[in-house]
This record gives sequence, C-alpha cells and structure tokens, in this order.
Amino acid sequence: MKTLLRTTCLALMLALPLTACKTMQGGTSGANKYDMTYLRTQIKPGVTTSDEILSLFGQPSYRDDGAKGPNYWAYNESDDNALFSTAMSSLGLGTAGNAMSTRRQLNIHFTNNRVHDFSVTQ
Repeated sequence: MKTLLRTTCLALMLALPLTACKTMQGGTSGANKYDMTYLRTQIKPGVTTSDEILSLFGQPSYRDDGAKGPNYWAYNESDDNALFSTAMSSLGLGTAGNAMSTRRQLNIHFTNNRVHDFSVTQ
C-alpha cells in the first residue's frame, strides 16, 4: 500500500508541473504563445477576429471595449505563469516557479472587431 501511495504521489508531482507548462504554450506546436514567430502565424491583422483571439488566449488581463466591439486587449505572461508557480510551490520548489515569472505583455489593438495590430512588450 505504501509503495502504491508513493508511486501515485511521485506521478502527480511529475505531471503537475508539466500540465502547468502546457498552459504557457500556444496550441499543439509547443511554441510559447508570447513568441513573435508563433504570434505571426496565429494573428493576422485585418483577418483575425476578437472571438479567435479569445479562443487562442482566453480572457485578457485588461480590456478596453467600445460600443462597436473591442478597442484594445492586453495579456500578461506573468498571469499565465501563475498556475506554474502555484504548482512548483506546492512541490516545495517555489523559487523555480518564480524564475519562470517573466513580464512580457501581448498588446492587441482592434478595428471593426478585427485585429488592427499587435505587439509584445517586456
């Protein structure tokens, strides 16, 4: 019984950080969703809609919406890393989680409910 419990705990300890890492990645390619190469493949100015952005990135950290739709949305990478930091802290590796906490921000501007332009700032 003790061996089964230890094996289960070990499996969970290994799986939880990997699951958290997946939330920081975009799609199935494994690319970081704040990487410009990934962003250029996923976001096309004049084409990509706000609904498509929501499906790619979820709810923004900050949003400025007007009567005709969104004007500006911001996504903070540090918000995405919160799950990873929590997972690492629960394993007693809090400093490893904090090391992953970067400060990049994805800024998306919209016109007529479509992406006008986007940028990543640090």
